[in-house]
Amino acid sequence: MIASGRAHRVDPRAGAAAFLSFLVPGGGQAYNGRWALATVLLAPIALILVVAAMVVATAGPAALANLLDPRVLVALIILDVALLGWRLVAIVQAHEDRAPLVAASWPTWLTAVLVMLTIGMHLVPAWYAAKAIDTLNTVTLEGNGALFDSHGDGNVGIIAPSVQPNADERVTVLLIGVDFTT
Repeated sequence: MIASGRAHRVDPRAGAAAFLSFLVPGGGQAYNGRWALATVLLAPIALILVVAAMVVATAGPAALANLLDPRVLVALIILDVALLGWRLVAIVQAHEDRAPLVAASWPTWLTAVLVMLTIGMHLVPAWYAAKAIDTLNTVTLEGNGALFDSHGDGNVGIIAPSVQPNADERVTVLLIGVDFTT
């Protein structure tokens, strides 16, 4: 993959192709004139966007509420990791189509920076989704918050609800609702 030496010529268009595939998978392949490969790399991204638009259009605000389901968040993390791999393949392939990855050339360094940016762009949302899963599991009493347990003892300090209050205890009830007329 990465070669060193002065035998390889530096093609600045390799960095441009990698940048276009960084923006949109398949963009660099289209720039390189590889239209079939560009279509193959762009198709899953277009499909995901179409499905997401259909979900939002049909479910409306309920689609956003489903993002608070830990199973949906796990699925989104898996999709995020798959898209990360897909984008990395597109970026590196677009560069390699123009010129080999030579450690001493600036287009290779540009491609390396684009790869690092892509990894960061996918790891940050995955980390936040993992934190959301941990928070949701802790708050809903269904989980024990073990994913990010800072104490390491498995105890996240959730008090079990009492079944019956004592006669001398004060009981507070919070009623929440929406009032509207149609």
